[in-house]
Amino acid sequence: MKTDYSRHEKVYVRLKKSGKTGWDDEECVADNVNSLMELMQAEYIPRFGNMLELGCGTGDLILNFSNYKLFGIDISPTAIAWAKENADKNNINADLQTGNVLDLSRYPDDFFEIILDGHCFHCIIADDRKIFLSSAMRVLRPSGIMIIATMCGEITDENIKEHFNEGTRCIEHNGFATRYIGSVDDILDEIQQAGFRIIDKKLKTRKSMDDQDELFVICSK
Repeated sequence: MKTDYSRHEKVYVRLKKSGKTGWDDEECVADNVNSLMELMQAEYIPRFGNMLELGCGTGDLILNFSNYKLFGIDISPTAIAWAKENADKNNINADLQTGNVLDLSRYPDDFFEIILDGHCFHCIIADDRKIFLSSAMRVLRPSGIMIIATMCGEITDENIKEHFNEGTRCIEHNGFATRYIGSVDDILDEIQQAGFRIIDKKLKTRKSMDDQDELFVICSK
C-alpha cells in the first residue's frame, strides 16, 4: 500500500498562503483542546515533566500545556515554522522539530512523561502503525502516559465513502492511502499488541453524518 506522508507539507503551505490559522478552524481547535484538557484532569496523569506531541502541526494542542517541558515533531517544515511563530508569539518555550514520527531516534529511551497523538495515528498506514507505536513505547517513561486521539468507526460521509476501501479500512486518493479509519476494537487491539496497557478509553460520537467518530485512548507502558 502506497503512502505519501510528505503531502502534509503541501497542505500546510496552501493553508499558510490562504491566511488560515492552521489545519483546523478555531472552533475545531477549541473543541480538540477542551477534549484533551478534560482527559488531562485524571489523577494518574503526570503533572510535570517532558511532553511530546507526535504530528504537532502548528502547535494548536501542545502549546496549551506550558507547565510541561514541551517537545513537538512534524513532517512538515512549514507546520514547524508556523508552530515556532505561535510559540514565540505566546512566549512559550518549546522544542519543535521537523521529522518523521516513525523515527524518534533524536529522543533518548524513557524520556517523556506524556506523549500526545494529536490526530496523527489515523494518518499512519499499514505496518507503519506498528513502528509508530513501538517508537512511542521506547521514548515513554515506564510511569508515563500516552494519549491517542484517532478517527474510527463507520463511514457515513458520502464524499469519503467514494474513496474508502472497506478491505484496508483506508481512505485512498490517486492510489495513495491517506487515512486509516479502523473499528474501535481493532484500534484497541493494535495498541495492546504493541505492549501498551490501556487505562481508559472514550468514544466521542460524530456531530453529523459528514463527521467521524473519534476514539480517545489513554495508555501506559
